[in-house]
Amino acid sequence: MISTTDILRPGLAAGELTTLPLPSKRHTGSRIARTDDLGFRNLMTSGSANTFTIPSDAELRATGQVAYPLGAAYLITQYGVGQVTIAGGSGVTLRSESSMVNISAQYLSVIAHNIGPDEWLLEGKLA
Repeated sequence: MISTTDILRPGLAAGELTTLPLPSKRHTGSRIARTDDLGFRNLMTSGSANTFTIPSDAELRATGQVAYPLGAAYLITQYGVGQVTIAGGSGVTLRSESSMVNISAQYLSVIAHNIGPDEWLLEGKLA
């Protein structure tokens, strides 16, 4: 079970978990993730299919952001009825059971954990 209190927030040491309430950000369509989305519940509110894309470290640097720290995590929730697909940018590897990348139903969540350079582990209700 994913707990909203078990998300690594920017500024915390690896392995250190927050027990603070987790704020939310609402995204009305597809979203290319930014580092300032880390530590938030990312509510995907679209009524049609949409994608939450995790860019590569190189893609982040090209937009003036810093590369992901090891252990960074996105919490992504399918809040609308539109199917949410988790995608990786150029060179990003997503690892999940049976290579599943879709959130399985409305109001369910997935956590994407950075486990290495441009490598992410997806955990949660996937289809």
